[in-house]
Amino acid sequence: MISTDYDEKMCSKCKSILTVDKFYRETRRNGGYAARCKDCQSTDNKLRYKTQKTESLAKGICVRFGCSSKLTSDSYSYCIEHFFSNANFLIARSTLGWELIRDIAERQDYKCAITGTDLIPGVNKPKSRFPELRSDLSNLQWVDKWVNIAKSDLDLDDFIARCTQVANRYN
Repeated sequence: MISTDYDEKMCSKCKSILTVDKFYRETRRNGGYAARCKDCQSTDNKLRYKTQKTESLAKGICVRFGCSSKLTSDSYSYCIEHFFSNANFLIARSTLGWELIRDIAERQDYKCAITGTDLIPGVNKPKSRFPELRSDLSNLQWVDKWVNIAKSDLDLDDFIARCTQVANRYN
């Protein structure tokens, strides 16, 4: 039985009658709410994203919706612009200035600032030289994944001192 109470609505997908708080607001729709409930919308979005990602990777293009640029490497899912944009977002919580993140990698010749090993997009990430200046983008350097793990929140001088201690002990 369909309710005549305006606080309830039927989902067009699962056909459940739910309270309107289970639907997203869509002011341009008649009634002011989406046709599908939040759960159905979420399920559809996840499936669409997974399908789009699989198709993009099969074509060798960036998985960012609407981007058709080539991937940075076989081991990563984004083109070079979106790779650096994502790396910058993880650090500065902003996509502004991703060019600076790219420029740092280019200045380092795409090599780890500490070990000199080649950087692999999607595996290596920028790291603060001095943790107390973490939000300062000029404080960043690109490092190898294992350096990033080992360095943790140590500043560069402490990290080098600890590495020297370990090397001296086993030499």
